[in-house]
Amino acid sequence: MHYASFTAALGGDPAQAQHHFMRAYALSQGRLLLVPLLEAQYYAVQVQDRALFTERLQHILEAPETLFPEQALLNAVARHRAVLLLRRIDELFL
Repeated sequence: MHYASFTAALGGDPAQAQHHFMRAYALSQGRLLLVPLLEAQYYAVQVQDRALFTERLQHILEAPETLFPEQALLNAVARHRAVLLLRRIDELFL
């Protein structure tokens, strides 16, 4: 998340961030909704990719409640945060 949180001038690296997010998707088999949430919140905002931001958050909201029962709390938190982030879309993307 470090690479996605900062601009290149402050040590960020969008390509490296994307690599780590893809690895996280693979490791969680796409079941942990925290991964697309953090990708949207940090990576998509940093690179100003509004379409990716929207797509990732919509994916979270459309995911079944039973997606990953062992991580139901984290997935519920991701759903809640997705709603909050979508409400802020116009201030996050100029």
